[in-house]
Amino acid sequence: MGRRAGFLLPGLPQLLRGRVLGGGFALFLWLGLLTLAVTRFDRVRGALLGDLDDWIALLTLAMVLGGVWLWSFRAGRRSMVTGRGSGEGSPGALGQGWRAFRRNRMALLGLGTICLFYLAMLLTPFLAPFEPEFREAYEVGGDMTRRLAAPSSVHLMGTDEFSQDILSRILYGSRISLTIGLLAVGISVTLGTFLGAIAGYWGGLVDTAIMRLVDMVMAFPRLVLLIVIVALFPTTIFIVIVALAFTQWPSTARMVRGEILALKEREFCEAARALGFSRGRILFRHLLPNALGPLIVVATLGIGNTIVLEAGLSFLGLGVQAGTPSWGSMVSDGRDYLMDAWWVATFPGFAIVLAVLAFNLVGDGLRDALDPRQSEGARR
Repeated sequence: MGRRAGFLLPGLPQLLRGRVLGGGFALFLWLGLLTLAVTRFDRVRGALLGDLDDWIALLTLAMVLGGVWLWSFRAGRRSMVTGRGSGEGSPGALGQGWRAFRRNRMALLGLGTICLFYLAMLLTPFLAPFEPEFREAYEVGGDMTRRLAAPSSVHLMGTDEFSQDILSRILYGSRISLTIGLLAVGISVTLGTFLGAIAGYWGGLVDTAIMRLVDMVMAFPRLVLLIVIVALFPTTIFIVIVALAFTQWPSTARMVRGEILALKEREFCEAARALGFSRGRILFRHLLPNALGPLIVVATLGIGNTIVLEAGLSFLGLGVQAGTPSWGSMVSDGRDYLMDAWWVATFPGFAIVLAVLAFNLVGDGLRDALDPRQSEGARR
């Protein structure tokens, strides 16, 4: 029966075995995407002849629908054979960390919210009620009859001062805000990890030089340094990503350096040196993998912080180019209409708060799951 249920309706086998959270999320996601494919069938069919964005949305829709069905079917069959859930027998530290993480319901809620945000970002061509418009078209004599329209059945979140649908701009703006947060943190974590690991393991003059560079960068107020970098170069998405990454890597470098300094005195590192392994192999094959736990937590928390920083730059007019939808620029555009049209700034601001809160919940959950000593201390 479990296999038949998984074949007919993804998530149902998990619900039948009491896994309400996982099964409910899979069922909700699969039915929601199936409803989207049916209600927006014309857009889905037209995506075959569309541009790259349409193809990405189409492939995402097909892969997620197939992936959720396959996961539910295999998990239902595995639970029939073993009599347990799909993750109960996961061996090793990774499996133990996942079991500890999924016991934190708030962290799972944050993870589900993040997945929905990025899924909505990829499916924007199908989800957005209206196509994106350019402000110049309205400024040169476009239709301004829907200017600052209140939320309604046609415009669920209202319109802005250029008659543009707020919900559509939030969906398209998620591409800017979420992508900038992910790429900037990826660059900063990579650079900070590399420099921090070298400084911690080599020591001496190398450690001194890198740490003095870290101190110099951290001596400047982050917002002031961001404004200076963005003001010196043409405002593009690439410059914003580089500026955000350049101001965040020092904290990662200091954290990784501390981890490497502690790990290189452990017995397994001494054994690797006794066996004649090279410094590079010891560092990248033995030390860094053992420092990934705190690094993952820092990266997860850093994405939320980066989204806030990008929103602040856009609010000050130093973010992405004018007219490009991003959550920060939308909040900035709506600050003059807070009393008469509160929805212009409120809904983008709520998207920022929800995304940052979700990343922080996941970061806290990972910290508790990957650092058992801290979670035990919290329980005490």
